[in-house]
Amino acid sequence: MTLFNTCFRALVNIAVIIISIIFLFRINITPAIVMIAFILVYSPIIALLLKKQITLQEQYVNARQKALGIINDSISNIFGIKIIGNILNEFKYKLTPAITRWKDWDKKTRQFDAYFVDNADTLLVTIMVAVQIYLLSYLFKSGQISPGGFAFVAMVTLNLHSVLDSFLENLLFNINPAIATAKASFSFINVTKDTLDSTNATPLSNVRGDIKFENVTFSYSGSETEVLKQLSVHIEPSQRIGIVGTSGAGKTTFVKCLLRYFDVKSGRVLVDDQPINTIQQESLRANISVIPQDITMFHRSILENLQLAKYDASLDEIKDACKKARVHDDIIRMPQGYDSIVGERGVKVSGGQRQRIAIARAILKNAPILILDEATSALDTPTEKLIQESLNDMLETNKATTIVIAHRLSTLLHMDRILVIEHGKIIEDGSHQALLKLNGAYKSLWDSQVGGFL
Repeated sequence: MTLFNTCFRALVNIAVIIISIIFLFRINITPAIVMIAFILVYSPIIALLLKKQITLQEQYVNARQKALGIINDSISNIFGIKIIGNILNEFKYKLTPAITRWKDWDKKTRQFDAYFVDNADTLLVTIMVAVQIYLLSYLFKSGQISPGGFAFVAMVTLNLHSVLDSFLENLLFNINPAIATAKASFSFINVTKDTLDSTNATPLSNVRGDIKFENVTFSYSGSETEVLKQLSVHIEPSQRIGIVGTSGAGKTTFVKCLLRYFDVKSGRVLVDDQPINTIQQESLRANISVIPQDITMFHRSILENLQLAKYDASLDEIKDACKKARVHDDIIRMPQGYDSIVGERGVKVSGGQRQRIAIARAILKNAPILILDEATSALDTPTEKLIQESLNDMLETNKATTIVIAHRLSTLLHMDRILVIEHGKIIEDGSHQALLKLNGAYKSLWDSQVGGFL
């Protein structure tokens, strides 16, 4: 809106100049020609300078955005800085250099405005006024212009200076900065996405939760390493699948490919026999609930964080979900209950409470596919047992297809199947007892955890 307002004021300035020239032609053609000649010289010179100025302005905006991003990141992670590092070092090596770059680009922009744009404008306008006054004096002495005409032309010429100043001020301090900010914002918004919906993508409906990976090979952009290699698996509706493996084996990548955060290099991922690259991404993810290890919490109330899963949920529905997740009692003991603010990234609630709120969100969403990525890792053993019971109750009720990634193998005892992934391939597939009998990779992992506990 500010850009539109300043552009409108700039158009008013241009209209004043045009009308002034028309009146000058009515008084005397010579001052009018001088004014047109001045504009023909003035406009391209100022345009070139403004082109350079907007480039500097873009650099300034980028430096400002990066500095503000670092400031916001430092404030959000202040506890981590205090524990892991040193506040003075954060100021010295991150904040101060970013703010210095911001200051330097601001200085360069202002110096260019003052030394080049302002000086060029002042010089050109001064020459024009001097020439105009000289011609007016000559015309008046030779009787070619009346005293009234002399006064009118002089007034228009001097007024033109203030009109140009206003026009240039709008360009320098309002229009150009607004355009530079808009360009920086649009360049961020229009960054090429890793995955795009095809033009004929369709929504996913009546989901049963049948999942297939058919010879899927995947590697991250810019990397030659294949994280998944010709991986094939069929997960039937309502099955409970555990996924285990060492760090870097491809467990999380498996889930990311299912969520279509990235397109696979070769092969296909299908949900209900429909390739996910033909499904609208929003529709795909609307049918999948994810409980990650690192819980996303907004600086809002507990109620608002829960409503993310289902905005039209009633308070009774939300409370029921929290009871099933064994977090309702914790919430009502808080000073403001469900209206309690969780703080930036949920710092005002414990790790276990964050996990259980996330589980309550998944219960509330009631999606046909449920993914748990180390969802109970932050919980103590008694709380973990309660959560496992609540999850089992939920799964018995909604029959969701469940994929559980876990390092703590005790959480997978009741899974229908357990997939062991190593170097991007499924090397073992079976129930807990069946895999123990194989005396292979799963048995080694189980034994290393002394009966399933780290």
